[in-house]
Order: sequence, then structure tokens, then C-alpha cells
Amino acid sequence: MGSEVKPPMGADADAGTTSAVVLTPELQADFDRQMKACETAWRATDEPLAVAEALSVVYLFRQTIPDWVEAAAVSIIIDKRTAEEARRHRESMKHMWRYMYVHSFRQKGIPLEEAVERAREVLKGTNIYASVATIVDSYWKVRHDIEAGRQGEYFFLKDPRYFNADDSD
Repeated sequence: MGSEVKPPMGADADAGTTSAVVLTPELQADFDRQMKACETAWRATDEPLAVAEALSVVYLFRQTIPDWVEAAAVSIIIDKRTAEEARRHRESMKHMWRYMYVHSFRQKGIPLEEAVERAREVLKGTNIYASVATIVDSYWKVRHDIEAGRQGEYFFLKDPRYFNADDSD
């Protein structure tokens, strides 16, 4: 894990580029063959190593990630989380959404008490809705965590396809 792999085909490892390389027809055929083998293995068995191999092939050939690889990788990562990790994430997201609504109203010059009431109105009918005291506590918790450099506790997937990833846990 974490070992360095030199890219093939004389690619410059220090280039730092994320652009795909135009492959010769022979290399393209080799890439396509290897990716097809990975995809076939993944679809037949859900074997995570097939996805790991596909990611390596994409990297080594300096290509873009196919849709199936991205979806499979995200699925594997989400599925790997424990029920406790998913629960903790759901709770963090509740705090974060409460904070974001209150913060957005505060950015408009609205005093905290009124911002909290407005946030409650927006959140009514959701699983994030809470008492005034709870929303205030969430606001200060997230604000202090961000100021202390702990914003990673509130990281979430921005891709709407995965907004409900915690619902299955």
C-alpha cells in the first residue's frame, strides 16, 4: 500500500496531468481488453479487486475513469463503512445542514435568534428539523469544529446520486 508505481509508455510521472493520453491503436486495444476483463469480473462477482485492477489500468494507461468504475468504487467504499460510521455521518450531516441554514441567514445580517427560527421553518417536515436549542447547539458545534480545523467531520459526497447513501444502513 502506498508504493510508487512508475507509469508506462514513457509518460512523465512528474507531469501531474489528469488529461487522458491518446493511445496508439495497439495500446487502445490492450487497454480496452484489460478494462473489459475487469468489468466482466466485477459484474459477475462483485469482486472489489476487479475494480482495483481497473483503477490501476486506467492510471497506467493515463485514461479517464469509465462510468462503471466510478460507480463501483463509490459503491465499494460506501458498503465498507460500518453501521456506526454511517450513523455518525448521518448525525454529522444533521448538524451540518442546520449550521448551513443558520449560517446563510447570518451572512445576510440576520441575528442568530431569527436565523435559527428561519432555519427551523426551512427544515420543518425533514429529519433535520429540531428544537431551537438543538439547532443553536448544532450551529455552535459545527462552527467551533470548523474553526478548530475539524471540517473533515462534515465531508459529504456532492454527487446527488449518493445523497441517500446512509439510508440503507
